[in-house]
Amino acid sequence: MALLALVLLCLGYAPIAATELWPYAHPGAPAIGQWLLAHTVSQRYVSAAFADRIGPTATA
Repeated sequence: MALLALVLLCLGYAPIAATELWPYAHPGAPAIGQWLLAHTVSQRYVSAAFADRIGPTATA
């Protein structure tokens, strides 16, 4: 059962992984992973994470 779940997960993820490279070769090509993340992750969460965790870099 676990093996079947793993195989199905890999088969479901393969098209997403493959399309992530297309926009680099052909601008405007579909990017399923970017679309999926844009519609599932809150922009407010991402902004808060960057504001809290990334500070100015110090120059030596």
